[in-house]
Amino acid sequence: MTYTVSKQTFVFQTIAVTVCIPSAEQVHQQYLYNQQTNSYTPFPYWAKIWPSAIAMSTFLSNHIGYYREKNVLELAAGLGLPSLVAAANATKVVCSDYMAEPLAIVAKSIAENKQYAHMTCTLLNWEYLPENLQTDVLLLSDVNYHPAAFSHLYQLIQRFIDQNTTIILATPQRLAAKSFINSILAWCIQQEVYTIDQTDISVLVLQKSPTTASTQ
Repeated sequence: MTYTVSKQTFVFQTIAVTVCIPSAEQVHQQYLYNQQTNSYTPFPYWAKIWPSAIAMSTFLSNHIGYYREKNVLELAAGLGLPSLVAAANATKVVCSDYMAEPLAIVAKSIAENKQYAHMTCTLLNWEYLPENLQTDVLLLSDVNYHPAAFSHLYQLIQRFIDQNTTIILATPQRLAAKSFINSILAWCIQQEVYTIDQTDISVLVLQKSPTTASTQ
């Protein structure tokens, strides 16, 4: 389905990006329609800008050194706000999700930000990634919400850490995710907390070893 979109401009420090956002009513109606034929149709969480995406984008605007002139990959990106913000200073940005619907909207956002020819969209499911997939910086925004996925997510993070990837993860401070967050703190070199829409969001930077690169 082709959704009607509205455009919203977000400004983070000196970085301004225009994001296309699909009609909430159309997304809801399409979800109900799809459920009639497939009761396992995933809920369209992708169709809005969540507080974690805003917190991560704020962090990225404050710490450009982590991704300046580097290759960036965002997994489970939804509408891709952090990818769009990173594209202001990265060499290459790949915005990915496991569903085509959000990526079609992100493609519209890329077209709106005409200077972002180095940003692309691709279908990727973080549970089944290609073995040769590598990146300098990995963005993960609000992915650790389902306890059943924590083990696989930990393995994913360990895989990229072993490749010397810098991982930036944004997550609401959920009690259910506390054990998972504790399990990755050994890799954490920086952590900041942002309050977005009355929700406290932790942004963690994970690396194999501390970096001497500038984070400003």
